Amino acid sequence: MKAADHPRLSGLFSGLEHHFADFMERLSGGDRHELWLAAALLCRQTAAGHICLDLRRWDPQAAFPAAAISFPSPSLWLEKLQGAAVVGRPATRHPLILDEKGRLYLNKYWNYERECAETINKMISSTVTVDESLLAAGLARLFPSPAEPEIDLQKTAAAIAVLKRFCVISGGPGSGKTTIVVRVLLLLMEQSPAKPPSILLAAPTGKAAARLRETIRGWKGRLEAEPHLLEAIPDEVFTLHRLLGFHPFTGKCRHHRDNPLSCDLLVIDEASMVDLPLLVRVMRALHPESRLLLLGDHHQLASVEAGAVLSDLCGPRAENAFSPTLSTRLEKLLSILRTNPSVDESFRPPLLSDSLVFLRKSYRFDESGGIGKAARLIKAGKGQETVAFLSDPTATACRLHPSASPGKIAATIVEQFHDHYQNLFSSPDPWTYLQRFSRFAVLCALRQGPFGAEEFNPLLEREMARRGLISSFGPWYHGRPIMITSNDYRLGLFNGDVGVVFRKPADQRMTAFFPTPDGGLLPLSPGRLPAHETSFTMTIHKSQGSEFDRVFLLLPPHFSEVLTRELVYTGLTRARREAVICAPDDILARTVERKLVRSSGLYDHFWGHKTLDSR
Repeated sequence: MKAADHPRLSGLFSGLEHHFADFMERLSGGDRHELWLAAALLCRQTAAGHICLDLRRWDPQAAFPAAAISFPSPSLWLEKLQGAAVVGRPATRHPLILDEKGRLYLNKYWNYERECAETINKMISSTVTVDESLLAAGLARLFPSPAEPEIDLQKTAAAIAVLKRFCVISGGPGSGKTTIVVRVLLLLMEQSPAKPPSILLAAPTGKAAARLRETIRGWKGRLEAEPHLLEAIPDEVFTLHRLLGFHPFTGKCRHHRDNPLSCDLLVIDEASMVDLPLLVRVMRALHPESRLLLLGDHHQLASVEAGAVLSDLCGPRAENAFSPTLSTRLEKLLSILRTNPSVDESFRPPLLSDSLVFLRKSYRFDESGGIGKAARLIKAGKGQETVAFLSDPTATACRLHPSASPGKIAATIVEQFHDHYQNLFSSPDPWTYLQRFSRFAVLCALRQGPFGAEEFNPLLEREMARRGLISSFGPWYHGRPIMITSNDYRLGLFNGDVGVVFRKPADQRMTAFFPTPDGGLLPLSPGRLPAHETSFTMTIHKSQGSEFDRVFLLLPPHFSEVLTRELVYTGLTRARREAVICAPDDILARTVERKLVRSSGLYDHFWGHKTLDSR
């Protein structure tokens, strides 16, 4: 091999990737081109959210279309790696693990994946004692028979959540995931009224926790049940880090295998945002007999950190396909004729399928038009049809806006949504401001660059100042929305929390106000705030767990690796009533047609022969 062909001289890899690959090469003893390249790529893959480097599926032309270095064939690559001193088979203590499918892992990620799969397998293989006659009566009371002839999937989901120690309920916005939760909790309470089960509720972010808290409190006041059972249903919702007692300086958690959480059931909302290492920490903190219920939308963006756990668990078809044994139990519980009407006979669901429920109906969107239809087209990866639908001049609830310069787009936004901003800045107090703030959001696909959230915020501020909506846009001004960007456990503020800067009437001092879990406001002087930024616009990633009446979704006029259908779907479905997507036709179509697939072996643990491409 020529010296110039060595990947370390190609300029394709970062400093961190260089150092890690050099270290692996030194530990292995000698100049090993294949090992160096694999280690550098593995470092890159994990940083990008993958659990492993799948050498049999990795495409060098897609990753480096103009690369001047040579890449070994998969067979040669695997052969060379198997002979390297730092590479071992699964369950060994080598720094790198190479499994029989040709996937290369960092040792800790292989162990995370194995532990997650083993824990779920134990949970889905175990049985729980349920009084099914009592459950049937509770289901009939809490889920009256619908007028439509089709199966009530909300009722089905509630039944399975009671019957199983591990359950995943996946559904889009407005499908009723969180409204099911209160009924599930009540059904479990009724199974043991003398000694109600201990229940904990959690979500990945403060915003998601606040939304679940509001839903729980709202439904508790609307359901008919024994008062003491309703009172036993908790309405406090923790962030996962707070639940585990995560210590930011040591990286350790107060709750773990030797000091588990005191709960019979843990409910986690917005599970698509939970990365693999965090989920494993949660599982370690559960008592061996505890239940785990995951709620989420597997079509949404995967977690920022490594893994796409919810998507991996939901399998190739994301269909409600239950075993004959469970189907028979459900038919008796739900008083229906057949629970698997749409599954073809060739599909043999694995054991995990009995713990998965997919909610199909949206009670928020009309599937035949508006946001509902756009979301359906995007999920199906139909790029050209999505563009055509959004370009229809009669479209109002969901439409496509032509791309332009960032400054022109900012001016258009302030002009078209002037009523929102005028109403926002006339708020009499911080609480009213924060309520009104959730009515509209500008969501950026990118964080950096001219069309990214960092540079677009000042453009909006400048346009607002020009129109007299704000007096200035210096560091601190009345009505400035701010988002926390780093956790501060002492203050109880976390990454993604949104507050507002308001002038206190008493002394005219600028003060930041943040909503608290008990419905109050936390006032803080600017000097006490952790890292933060202006949030007239935010990235789509940061918007997860939030809802707005209207959204303006901004994509760049050039293609980027972060653009996927999951990104657009997530941004679009933050809107309750109206959505505008600003993007060139070709960029939007290409984005919708591009699916995010993260390399992982977790999928194979449960679905095996069902290929990733069929998802």
